[in-house]
This record gives sequence, C-alpha cells and structure tokens, in this order.
Amino acid sequence: GLSLDYQVLNLVGFACYAGFNSALFFSSTVQAEYGARHHGAASAVHLNDVLFSLHALAATAITLIQIYLYRSSTAKAPHPVTRILRWITLTSLTIFLLVVTLLCTLAATSTSLRGDGNNQHPVKWLDILYLLSGAKLVITCIKYTPQVFENWQ
Repeated sequence: GLSLDYQVLNLVGFACYAGFNSALFFSSTVQAEYGARHHGAASAVHLNDVLFSLHALAATAITLIQIYLYRSSTAKAPHPVTRILRWITLTSLTIFLLVVTLLCTLAATSTSLRGDGNNQHPVKWLDILYLLSGAKLVITCIKYTPQVFENWQ
C-alpha cells in the first residue's frame, strides 16, 4: 500500500520546493539578495521550475485527500515502530514549521521596521529559502523509509 507518512513528507518537501522556487522567481527582494550574494548572478529558477513544484504540491495534496477519503474502515492499528516513526516525523515537522514561521516573522519585521536604507537585516529571506531547500533535501533522503517499512511488514 501507499504510506501515509511518505505522502505527508512528500507534501512538506514539495511545499518547501514550491516556496523556494516561487520566491526566487517572483520576489524582487529575494532576487536582489541572491544577486548580492552571488556576485550579481541571476537565479537559475525559471517559470517551468515554479510550475513543476506547484504541480507536484497539488498532486501530492490530492493524493493525501484521496488517502483520507478512501481509507479502509477495516485497517489494522499501525505497528508500534510505525507509531514511533510517526511521532518523530510529526514532532520534527512541527518544530521545523515553527522555526520557519519565526524566521519569516523576523525577516518581515526587520524589513518593515528598518526604513533607513541599511540592508543589514538580521534575517535574510534568501537564508530562509536555503533552509527550505535543505529541508527538501533531507526529506528527499528520508521519505522512503516509512514506505519501505510498510512494504516490509
């Protein structure tokens, strides 16, 4: 069967990827930060990257909705190891989302409060995007673990 944990990790991973691509493509602030950090080079993100990540996010969300709607009423209780893995996954995702929310709040607040033209914000949007890309990389490396465990049972 299809692992719920795999799909949840996939959804978070594609949300990170879509946020990363969308911000680098649409935000002039992020593009300016990228150019300043990379000696004036433009981002390599194109419209097709944004559309792919949004499509993957939507397809994964639809799959999760289908899992919820069509789950079996006779499904057995999850294995104890699956419960532990779910708890670790949900706790990690909650902490990650709280950290990203805090960083976004700091970046938005520092941008709006400092109107003196000084571009030395304590938290840069580009750094938050790099955090999202790192999270996507980690999720890509570990997301198959619950699926492998479910298939092994």
